[in-house]
Amino acid sequence: TYIGSCAQWTGSGANFSADYKAFLRRFWEAQVTAFERGQGWMYWTWKAEVADEWSYSAGLKYGWIPQDPNQRIYPNVCG
Repeated sequence: TYIGSCAQWTGSGANFSADYKAFLRRFWEAQVTAFERGQGWMYWTWKAEVADEWSYSAGLKYGWIPQDPNQRIYPNVCG
């Protein structure tokens, strides 16, 4: 059954709202923080074809992933 559209959550980062980009930044920081506490970290893909929210390069381009991966604006995102 078709329930709704995910258009606001996927596609080009140019179309993402500021609130969604802030969520993606918190999500990115939470993953990096959690992975660093374990075995280290890496992002799942450099470039996704039609889903910028999964793309490291798009995150850099649209600003939810910092150029310096050590820069954190949510230092306590994992508690």
